[in-house]
Amino acid sequence: MLGIPEWAIGVVVIILTIMGSVLIVHWIRPEIARPDPKSGVADPTEHSHGEVDELKQRMNELEERVDFAERLLAQQREGQRLGPPPPRAP
Repeated sequence: MLGIPEWAIGVVVIILTIMGSVLIVHWIRPEIARPDPKSGVADPTEHSHGEVDELKQRMNELEERVDFAERLLAQQREGQRLGPPPPRAP
């Protein structure tokens, strides 16, 4: 369809479904979006140093994985662009 791979269309449909679900939940139950400040729930912006360090480590690992995936995709595309090697002379 319009030169768009089927897997990309599937990903867009999944993302739109999730976003629509979140919007519906927020319309039906607005208290989920705005929790009661007296509920005793800690402020999510207040993290201990250990949690911040752990999150930084996880972020670094994710960055490495994305870099690796990008390199693999680049190699695959380069191979497709170059085409098959020329036939070898006997």
